[in-house]
Amino acid sequence: MPPDRILGRFPAYKQTIERLYANSPTFREVCSDIVELVEWLEGYELSRDGSPAAYEQGKELLDELECEITNCLDGNDPTVANESQ
Repeated sequence: MPPDRILGRFPAYKQTIERLYANSPTFREVCSDIVELVEWLEGYELSRDGSPAAYEQGKELLDELECEITNCLDGNDPTVANESQ
C-alpha cells in the first residue's frame, strides 16, 4: 500500500499511485525518498536545529522528487512505465 503522504500529496492520481507502487520498484523508491525527506523537513521546522542552507537544499530536493514522481504518474518515465506493465 502506498504511503498516505504520497496519496495525500497527489490525490487525483490515487489509482495510478496504487498501480505503480504495486508494480514498480523505482516508483516505490521515489515514494520512500519523498516520505523520508518530508519527515526530515518537518522535523527541522519543529526543532530549527541545523543549517538554514541545508533546509533550503532539502526543499529544492523535494521539488525535484515531486517533479520526478509527477513524471512517473503522467507516464513520462520509461523505466517506471516498463516496470509497471
